[in-house]
Amino acid sequence: MKLTNKERKLWFQKILSRRDNCKNLRAFVYNIFGVKLYSNQVKALRDFLDPKIKKVYYSSARQSGKTQIIALAAAIIPIFYDNIHMYIFAPKLEQAQISFERFSALVHTNPYNIYAGSIIVDKADRIKFSNGTEIRAITASRNADITGLTTHIICLDESHRISPYKVREDILPMGGAVPGGAKIIQCGVPGVRGTHFHKAFKNKYDPKVNPSGYMQHIYPWEQCPILDRDYVLARKAEDPISFATQYELSWEKSNIGMFLSEEDWARCITHYELKDKEGKPLRGEFMGIDFAKLRDSTVITELRQDPDDLEHFYVVGWWELSGVDYASQIGFIKNLWHSELKQIYADKSSVGEGPLDVLRQTGMPIEGFNFDIQHKDKLYKNLANFIQKGQIHWPASTPRGFEKEYVHFKQQMMELEKEFKLSGLISVHHNLDDSLGRDDFPDSIALAVWAGTHFIEPSAYTT
Repeated sequence: MKLTNKERKLWFQKILSRRDNCKNLRAFVYNIFGVKLYSNQVKALRDFLDPKIKKVYYSSARQSGKTQIIALAAAIIPIFYDNIHMYIFAPKLEQAQISFERFSALVHTNPYNIYAGSIIVDKADRIKFSNGTEIRAITASRNADITGLTTHIICLDESHRISPYKVREDILPMGGAVPGGAKIIQCGVPGVRGTHFHKAFKNKYDPKVNPSGYMQHIYPWEQCPILDRDYVLARKAEDPISFATQYELSWEKSNIGMFLSEEDWARCITHYELKDKEGKPLRGEFMGIDFAKLRDSTVITELRQDPDDLEHFYVVGWWELSGVDYASQIGFIKNLWHSELKQIYADKSSVGEGPLDVLRQTGMPIEGFNFDIQHKDKLYKNLANFIQKGQIHWPASTPRGFEKEYVHFKQQMMELEKEFKLSGLISVHHNLDDSLGRDDFPDSIALAVWAGTHFIEPSAYTT
Protein backbone atom coordinates (compact mmCIF):
# COMPACT_ATOMS: atom_id res chain seq x y z
CA MET A 1 0.00 0.00 0.00
CA LYS A 2 1.66 3.18 -1.25
CA LEU A 3 0.44 6.58 -0.06
CA THR A 4 0.86 9.84 -1.93
CA ASN A 5 2.26 12.83 -0.01
CA LYS A 6 -1.21 14.41 0.05
CA GLU A 7 -2.75 11.24 1.47
CA ARG A 8 -0.02 10.97 4.10
CA LYS A 9 -0.68 14.52 5.31
CA LEU A 10 -4.42 13.92 5.49
CA TRP A 11 -3.98 10.65 7.38
CA PHE A 12 -1.51 12.21 9.76
CA GLN A 13 -3.81 15.12 10.63
CA LYS A 14 -6.62 12.66 11.28
CA ILE A 15 -4.66 10.39 13.60
CA LEU A 16 -3.44 13.42 15.59
CA SER A 17 -7.02 14.49 16.27
CA ARG A 18 -7.90 14.47 19.99
CA ARG A 19 -11.60 13.90 19.25
CA ASP A 20 -13.30 11.04 21.10
CA ASN A 21 -10.19 10.17 23.09
CA CYS A 22 -8.01 9.99 19.95
CA LYS A 23 -10.41 7.62 18.21
CA ASN A 24 -8.61 7.82 14.85
CA LEU A 25 -5.21 7.03 16.37
CA ARG A 26 -6.58 4.04 18.27
CA ALA A 27 -8.25 2.73 15.12
CA PHE A 28 -5.11 3.29 13.02
CA VAL A 29 -2.85 1.43 15.46
CA TYR A 30 -5.29 -1.46 15.76
CA ASN A 31 -5.92 -1.79 12.03
CA ILE A 32 -2.30 -1.41 10.89
CA PHE A 33 -0.44 -3.16 13.72
CA GLY A 34 -3.11 -5.19 15.48
CA VAL A 35 -2.37 -3.44 18.80
CA LYS A 36 -5.07 -2.23 21.17
CA LEU A 37 -4.06 0.97 22.95
CA TYR A 38 -4.97 1.28 26.63
CA SER A 39 -6.09 4.45 28.39
CA ASN A 40 -2.62 5.09 29.81
CA GLN A 41 -1.03 4.87 26.35
CA VAL A 42 -3.16 6.59 23.76
CA LYS A 43 -2.70 10.28 24.65
CA ALA A 44 1.01 9.85 25.32
CA LEU A 45 1.49 8.18 21.93
CA ARG A 46 -0.41 10.99 20.27
CA ASP A 47 1.96 13.58 21.79
CA PHE A 48 4.98 11.44 20.89
CA LEU A 49 3.94 11.87 17.24
CA ASP A 50 2.86 15.53 17.20
CA PRO A 51 5.72 17.59 15.69
CA LYS A 52 4.44 20.75 17.39
CA ILE A 53 5.06 19.29 20.85
CA LYS A 54 8.78 19.48 21.65
CA LYS A 55 8.89 17.85 25.10
CA VAL A 56 6.94 14.91 26.52
CA TYR A 57 7.17 13.48 30.04
CA TYR A 58 5.61 10.02 30.36
CA SER A 59 5.57 8.44 33.81
CA SER A 60 3.60 5.24 34.14
CA ALA A 61 3.74 2.23 36.44
CA ARG A 62 6.28 -0.45 35.64
CA GLN A 63 5.16 -3.10 33.11
CA SER A 64 2.27 -0.92 31.98
CA GLY A 65 3.17 -0.60 28.28
CA LYS A 66 5.70 2.25 28.06
CA THR A 67 8.08 0.29 25.84
CA GLN A 68 5.21 -0.68 23.56
CA ILE A 69 4.24 2.90 22.73
CA ILE A 70 7.89 3.83 22.15
CA ALA A 71 7.99 1.00 19.60
CA LEU A 72 4.70 2.14 18.05
CA ALA A 73 5.90 5.72 17.75
CA ALA A 74 9.09 4.49 16.06
CA ALA A 75 6.99 2.40 13.65
CA ILE A 76 4.56 5.19 12.76
CA ILE A 77 7.16 7.93 12.27
CA PRO A 78 8.65 6.46 9.04
CA ILE A 79 5.15 6.36 7.51
CA PHE A 80 4.56 10.09 7.92
CA TYR A 81 8.00 11.68 8.40
CA ASP A 82 10.75 12.06 5.80
CA ASN A 83 14.44 12.51 6.65
CA ILE A 84 13.92 12.20 10.41
CA HIS A 85 16.29 10.51 12.85
CA MET A 86 14.82 9.02 16.04
CA TYR A 87 17.30 7.66 18.58
CA ILE A 88 16.10 5.49 21.47
CA PHE A 89 18.38 5.66 24.51
CA ALA A 90 18.38 3.41 27.57
CA PRO A 91 20.79 2.90 30.48
CA LYS A 92 22.13 -0.24 28.78
CA LEU A 93 22.20 -1.24 25.14
CA GLU A 94 20.18 -4.36 25.90
CA GLN A 95 17.33 -2.21 27.26
CA ALA A 96 17.34 0.08 24.22
CA GLN A 97 17.28 -2.98 21.99
CA ILE A 98 14.12 -4.29 23.68
CA SER A 99 12.22 -1.21 22.44
CA PHE A 100 13.99 -1.50 19.10
CA GLU A 101 13.13 -5.20 18.69
CA ARG A 102 9.45 -4.47 19.30
CA PHE A 103 9.62 -1.68 16.73
CA SER A 104 11.40 -4.00 14.29
CA ALA A 105 8.69 -6.65 14.74
CA LEU A 106 5.98 -4.07 13.98
CA VAL A 107 7.82 -3.10 10.81
CA HIS A 108 8.38 -6.61 9.54
CA THR A 109 5.12 -8.32 10.50
CA ASN A 110 2.35 -5.79 9.84
CA PRO A 111 -0.34 -7.32 7.57
CA TYR A 112 -0.45 -4.44 5.08
CA ASN A 113 3.23 -4.52 4.09
CA ILE A 114 3.44 -0.74 4.47
CA TYR A 115 7.24 -0.80 4.55
CA ALA A 116 7.72 -3.19 1.60
CA GLY A 117 10.70 -2.12 -0.50
CA SER A 118 11.36 0.95 1.67
CA ILE A 119 13.93 -0.53 4.09
CA ILE A 120 17.49 0.10 2.86
CA VAL A 121 19.39 -0.68 6.12
CA ASP A 122 18.17 -3.44 8.44
CA LYS A 123 20.35 -4.17 11.47
CA ALA A 124 19.84 -5.27 15.06
CA ASP A 125 20.05 -1.70 16.35
CA ARG A 126 19.34 0.40 13.24
CA ILE A 127 16.74 0.54 10.48
CA LYS A 128 16.88 3.15 7.73
CA PHE A 129 14.13 3.81 5.19
CA SER A 130 14.27 5.04 1.62
CA ASN A 131 12.63 8.34 2.62
CA GLY A 132 15.70 9.13 4.76
CA THR A 133 14.10 8.37 8.12
CA GLU A 134 16.23 6.34 10.52
CA ILE A 135 15.48 4.65 13.86
CA ARG A 136 18.35 3.60 16.13
CA ALA A 137 18.84 2.03 19.55
CA ILE A 138 21.80 3.51 21.45
CA THR A 139 23.25 2.78 24.86
CA ALA A 140 23.32 5.65 27.33
CA SER A 141 25.68 4.00 29.78
CA ARG A 142 28.05 6.46 31.38
CA ASN A 143 31.17 5.06 29.66
CA ALA A 144 29.69 4.81 26.14
CA ASP A 145 31.21 7.09 23.50
CA ILE A 146 28.17 8.44 21.65
CA THR A 147 29.28 11.99 20.87
CA GLY A 148 29.08 13.44 17.40
CA LEU A 149 25.59 12.21 16.47
CA THR A 150 22.66 14.42 15.40
CA THR A 151 19.01 13.50 15.82
CA HIS A 152 15.55 15.06 15.51
CA ILE A 153 13.82 12.95 18.17
CA ILE A 154 15.50 11.94 21.44
CA CYS A 155 13.67 9.20 23.34
CA LEU A 156 14.98 8.32 26.80
CA ASP A 157 13.58 4.96 27.89
CA GLU A 158 14.07 4.13 31.60
CA SER A 159 14.95 7.82 31.79
CA HIS A 160 15.19 7.85 35.59
CA ARG A 161 18.20 5.49 35.41
CA ILE A 162 20.20 7.42 32.82
CA SER A 163 23.03 9.53 34.23
CA PRO A 164 22.20 13.25 34.35
CA TYR A 165 25.76 13.91 33.20
CA LYS A 166 25.26 11.67 30.15
CA VAL A 167 22.02 13.40 29.27
CA ARG A 168 23.44 16.89 29.69
CA GLU A 169 26.85 16.42 28.08
CA ASP A 170 26.27 13.81 25.35
CA ILE A 171 22.60 13.25 24.52
CA LEU A 172 20.88 16.66 24.55
CA PRO A 173 23.61 18.27 22.38
CA MET A 174 22.62 15.80 19.64
CA GLY A 175 19.49 17.85 19.06
CA GLY A 176 21.22 21.22 19.16
CA ALA A 177 21.95 21.32 15.43
CA VAL A 178 18.32 20.60 14.49
CA PRO A 179 16.29 23.74 13.60
CA GLY A 180 14.14 24.52 16.63
CA GLY A 181 15.90 21.82 18.66
CA ALA A 182 15.15 18.11 18.87
CA LYS A 183 11.96 16.68 20.29
CA ILE A 184 12.64 15.14 23.73
CA ILE A 185 10.61 12.20 25.06
CA GLN A 186 11.35 10.99 28.60
CA CYS A 187 9.77 7.77 29.84
CA GLY A 188 10.15 6.03 33.18
CA VAL A 189 9.00 5.71 36.76
CA PRO A 190 9.96 7.97 39.68
CA GLY A 191 13.44 7.45 41.01
CA VAL A 192 15.90 9.81 42.68
CA ARG A 193 14.71 13.34 43.28
CA GLY A 194 16.79 16.02 41.62
CA THR A 195 17.59 13.94 38.50
CA HIS A 196 16.84 15.16 34.98
CA PHE A 197 13.71 12.97 34.96
CA HIS A 198 12.47 14.59 38.16
CA LYS A 199 13.22 18.03 36.68
CA ALA A 200 11.10 17.12 33.67
CA PHE A 201 8.27 16.19 36.07
CA LYS A 202 8.55 19.59 37.74
CA ASN A 203 8.92 21.47 34.45
CA LYS A 204 5.29 21.12 33.39
CA TYR A 205 4.04 22.74 30.19
CA ASP A 206 1.89 25.81 30.65
CA PRO A 207 0.91 27.89 27.58
CA LYS A 208 1.08 31.17 29.51
CA VAL A 209 3.72 30.73 32.19
CA ASN A 210 5.97 27.99 30.84
CA PRO A 211 5.37 27.27 27.12
CA SER A 212 8.72 25.45 26.81
CA GLY A 213 7.86 22.88 29.50
CA TYR A 214 6.92 19.21 29.19
CA MET A 215 3.53 17.83 28.16
CA GLN A 216 2.94 15.42 31.02
CA HIS A 217 1.31 12.00 31.07
CA ILE A 218 1.27 10.50 34.57
CA TYR A 219 -0.47 7.21 35.34
CA PRO A 220 -0.32 5.47 38.76
CA TRP A 221 -0.79 1.71 38.74
CA GLU A 222 -4.57 1.97 39.31
CA GLN A 223 -4.87 3.75 35.94
CA CYS A 224 -2.96 1.09 33.96
CA PRO A 225 -5.42 -1.56 32.70
CA ILE A 226 -2.66 -3.81 31.32
CA LEU A 227 -1.31 -4.58 34.80
CA ASP A 228 -2.09 -7.84 36.56
CA ARG A 229 -3.77 -6.59 39.74
CA ASP A 230 -3.00 -9.71 41.77
CA TYR A 231 0.68 -9.55 40.82
CA VAL A 232 0.97 -5.86 41.68
CA LEU A 233 -0.75 -6.24 45.04
CA ALA A 234 1.52 -9.17 45.84
CA ARG A 235 4.51 -6.93 45.11
CA LYS A 236 3.03 -4.29 47.38
CA ALA A 237 2.84 -6.80 50.24
CA GLU A 238 6.38 -8.11 49.66
CA ASP A 239 8.24 -4.84 49.19
CA PRO A 240 6.25 -1.68 50.09
CA ILE A 241 9.20 0.67 49.45
CA SER A 242 9.88 -0.65 45.97
CA PHE A 243 6.15 -0.67 45.27
CA ALA A 244 5.85 3.00 46.20
CA THR A 245 8.42 3.93 43.58
CA GLN A 246 7.59 1.48 40.81
CA TYR A 247 3.81 1.38 40.95
CA GLU A 248 2.38 4.13 43.12
CA LEU A 249 4.57 6.81 41.48
CA SER A 250 5.67 8.25 44.80
CA TRP A 251 6.35 11.80 43.58
CA GLU A 252 2.70 12.22 42.72
CA LYS A 253 1.16 10.19 45.53
CA SER A 254 3.08 11.61 48.48
CA ASN A 255 2.82 14.99 50.14
CA ILE A 256 5.31 16.70 47.84
CA GLY A 257 2.59 17.67 45.39
CA MET A 258 0.62 20.86 45.89
CA PHE A 259 1.91 23.26 48.50
CA LEU A 260 -1.35 25.19 48.40
CA SER A 261 -4.62 23.31 47.87
CA GLU A 262 -7.86 24.71 46.44
CA GLU A 263 -9.29 24.57 49.97
CA ASP A 264 -6.37 26.64 51.28
CA TRP A 265 -6.89 29.16 48.49
CA ALA A 266 -10.63 29.49 49.18
CA ARG A 267 -10.04 29.79 52.92
CA CYS A 268 -7.56 32.65 52.51
CA ILE A 269 -9.34 34.86 49.96
CA THR A 270 -11.09 38.04 51.06
CA HIS A 271 -12.45 41.23 49.56
CA TYR A 272 -9.61 43.13 48.01
CA GLU A 273 -9.52 46.77 49.03
CA LEU A 274 -9.15 47.48 52.75
CA LYS A 275 -10.36 51.03 53.34
CA ASP A 276 -10.29 53.51 56.19
CA LYS A 277 -13.30 55.38 57.53
CA GLU A 278 -13.03 57.92 54.73
CA GLY A 279 -13.11 55.19 52.07
CA LYS A 280 -9.46 55.49 51.10
CA PRO A 281 -7.46 52.29 50.45
CA LEU A 282 -5.20 51.32 53.36
CA ARG A 283 -1.49 50.85 52.78
CA GLY A 284 0.54 47.96 54.09
CA GLU A 285 2.86 47.73 57.06
CA PHE A 286 5.12 44.90 55.89
CA MET A 287 6.80 44.22 52.59
CA GLY A 288 8.72 41.38 50.93
CA ILE A 289 11.01 41.87 47.93
CA ASP A 290 12.35 39.09 45.74
CA PHE A 291 14.98 40.58 43.43
CA ALA A 292 15.18 39.28 39.86
CA LYS A 293 17.71 36.71 38.70
CA LEU A 294 18.29 36.17 34.98
CA ARG A 295 14.91 35.96 33.21
CA ASP A 296 12.53 36.17 36.16
CA SER A 297 10.93 39.25 37.70
CA THR A 298 11.52 41.35 40.77
CA VAL A 299 8.31 41.03 42.80
CA ILE A 300 7.19 43.16 45.72
CA THR A 301 4.33 42.16 48.04
CA GLU A 302 2.80 44.45 50.67
CA LEU A 303 0.79 43.17 53.65
CA ARG A 304 -1.34 44.83 56.27
CA GLN A 305 -1.83 43.40 59.74
CA ASP A 306 -5.32 43.11 61.18
CA PRO A 307 -5.36 45.58 64.13
CA ASP A 308 -7.89 43.42 65.98
CA ASP A 309 -6.09 40.12 65.40
CA LEU A 310 -2.35 40.50 64.94
CA GLU A 311 -1.98 36.98 63.54
CA HIS A 312 -3.96 37.81 60.38
CA PHE A 313 -2.40 39.53 57.35
CA TYR A 314 -3.98 40.99 54.20
CA VAL A 315 -2.34 41.41 50.80
CA VAL A 316 -2.85 45.06 49.84
CA GLY A 317 -0.50 45.32 46.88
CA TRP A 318 1.72 43.51 44.38
CA TRP A 319 4.24 44.89 41.96
CA GLU A 320 6.06 42.87 39.30
CA LEU A 321 9.07 44.47 37.58
CA SER A 322 10.10 42.56 34.45
CA GLY A 323 13.04 43.67 32.33
CA VAL A 324 13.71 46.69 34.55
CA ASP A 325 17.30 47.63 35.40
CA TYR A 326 18.30 47.68 39.06
CA ALA A 327 18.71 51.46 39.24
CA SER A 328 15.10 51.89 38.12
CA GLN A 329 13.95 49.15 40.53
CA ILE A 330 15.60 50.96 43.43
CA GLY A 331 13.85 54.19 42.43
CA PHE A 332 10.51 52.38 42.20
CA ILE A 333 10.93 50.83 45.66
CA LYS A 334 11.85 54.19 47.15
CA ASN A 335 8.58 55.61 45.82
CA LEU A 336 6.65 52.79 47.55
CA TRP A 337 8.08 53.77 50.93
CA HIS A 338 5.48 55.45 53.15
CA SER A 339 5.08 56.33 56.80
CA GLU A 340 3.06 53.25 57.77
CA LEU A 341 5.67 50.78 56.51
CA LYS A 342 7.29 49.11 59.53
CA GLN A 343 9.51 46.34 58.17
CA ILE A 344 10.83 45.10 54.80
CA TYR A 345 12.61 41.81 54.14
CA ALA A 346 14.40 41.20 50.86
CA ASP A 347 16.34 38.36 49.27
CA LYS A 348 19.98 39.31 49.69
CA SER A 349 21.33 36.29 47.81
CA SER A 350 23.03 36.74 44.46
CA VAL A 351 21.94 40.06 42.93
CA GLY A 352 20.07 41.30 46.02
CA GLU A 353 23.05 42.51 48.04
CA GLY A 354 23.73 45.56 45.83
CA PRO A 355 20.20 47.03 45.84
CA LEU A 356 19.94 46.29 49.57
CA ASP A 357 23.03 48.39 50.35
CA VAL A 358 21.60 51.33 48.44
CA LEU A 359 18.16 51.08 50.05
CA ARG A 360 19.64 50.80 53.55
CA GLN A 361 21.34 54.15 53.05
CA THR A 362 17.95 55.82 52.56
CA GLY A 363 16.89 54.85 56.09
CA MET A 364 14.26 52.36 54.94
CA PRO A 365 13.50 49.63 57.54
CA ILE A 366 14.88 46.88 55.31
CA GLU A 367 16.65 43.64 56.21
CA GLY A 368 18.30 41.01 54.02
CA PHE A 369 17.30 37.35 54.04
CA ASN A 370 19.75 34.69 52.89
CA PHE A 371 18.14 32.21 50.49
CA ASP A 372 20.19 29.14 51.30
CA ILE A 373 18.42 25.81 51.90
CA GLN A 374 18.19 26.10 55.68
CA HIS A 375 16.88 29.67 55.72
CA LYS A 376 14.40 29.17 52.88
CA ASP A 377 13.11 26.09 54.67
CA LYS A 378 12.25 28.26 57.69
CA LEU A 379 10.77 30.96 55.47
CA TYR A 380 8.32 28.61 53.79
CA LYS A 381 7.41 26.68 56.92
CA ASN A 382 6.41 30.01 58.42
CA LEU A 383 4.30 30.88 55.35
CA ALA A 384 2.73 27.39 55.21
CA ASN A 385 1.73 27.64 58.86
CA PHE A 386 -0.24 30.87 58.27
CA ILE A 387 -1.82 29.52 55.06
CA GLN A 388 -3.00 26.34 56.73
CA LYS A 389 -4.54 28.32 59.57
CA GLY A 390 -6.30 30.65 57.13
CA GLN A 391 -4.47 33.68 58.52
CA ILE A 392 -3.23 35.03 55.17
CA HIS A 393 -5.87 36.81 53.08
CA TRP A 394 -5.68 37.77 49.39
CA PRO A 395 -8.16 39.00 46.80
CA ALA A 396 -11.27 36.96 46.05
CA SER A 397 -11.16 38.21 42.45
CA THR A 398 -8.78 40.09 40.19
CA PRO A 399 -8.15 43.50 41.79
CA ARG A 400 -8.21 46.58 39.59
CA GLY A 401 -4.70 47.66 38.68
CA PHE A 402 -3.18 44.28 39.59
CA GLU A 403 -4.67 42.04 36.88
CA LYS A 404 -1.37 40.61 35.61
CA GLU A 405 0.08 40.25 39.09
CA TYR A 406 -3.02 38.46 40.39
CA VAL A 407 -2.86 35.87 37.60
CA HIS A 408 0.87 35.24 38.16
CA PHE A 409 0.45 35.11 41.93
CA LYS A 410 -2.32 32.50 41.82
CA GLN A 411 -0.52 30.45 39.17
CA GLN A 412 2.68 30.23 41.18
CA MET A 413 1.04 29.76 44.56
CA MET A 414 -1.14 26.91 43.31
CA GLU A 415 1.79 25.06 41.77
CA LEU A 416 4.37 25.23 44.53
CA GLU A 417 6.17 21.99 45.28
CA LYS A 418 8.09 20.91 48.34
CA GLU A 419 11.46 19.58 47.37
CA PHE A 420 13.11 17.38 50.00
CA LYS A 421 16.84 17.98 49.90
CA LEU A 422 19.55 15.52 50.88
CA SER A 423 19.87 17.38 54.17
CA GLY A 424 16.35 16.26 55.09
CA LEU A 425 15.16 19.85 55.19
CA ILE A 426 12.36 21.21 53.06
CA SER A 427 12.79 24.02 50.58
CA VAL A 428 10.01 25.10 48.27
CA HIS A 429 10.35 25.73 44.56
CA HIS A 430 8.10 25.66 41.54
CA ASN A 431 10.92 24.64 39.27
CA LEU A 432 14.51 23.59 39.80
CA ASP A 433 15.58 25.94 36.98
CA ASP A 434 15.64 29.34 38.70
CA SER A 435 16.00 31.09 35.36
CA LEU A 436 12.35 30.32 34.63
CA GLY A 437 11.36 32.63 37.49
CA ARG A 438 8.53 30.42 38.70
CA ASP A 439 8.75 31.13 42.44
CA ASP A 440 9.18 34.91 42.61
CA PHE A 441 5.64 35.70 43.88
CA PRO A 442 5.73 32.96 46.56
CA ASP A 443 9.20 34.11 47.64
CA SER A 444 7.95 37.68 47.91
CA ILE A 445 4.87 36.91 50.01
CA ALA A 446 6.91 34.52 52.18
CA LEU A 447 9.36 37.37 52.88
CA ALA A 448 6.49 39.76 53.64
CA VAL A 449 4.94 37.31 56.11
CA TRP A 450 8.37 36.82 57.68
CA ALA A 451 8.66 40.59 58.08
CA GLY A 452 5.26 40.75 59.78
CA THR A 453 5.77 37.80 62.08
CA HIS A 454 9.30 38.72 63.14
CA PHE A 455 8.77 42.45 63.60
CA ILE A 456 9.07 43.78 67.14
CA GLU A 457 7.70 47.24 67.93
CA PRO A 458 10.48 49.62 69.08
CA SER A 459 8.44 50.32 72.23
CA ALA A 460 9.05 46.71 73.30
CA TYR A 461 12.71 47.55 73.85
CA THR A 462 11.90 50.32 76.33
CA THR A 463 11.14 49.77 79.96
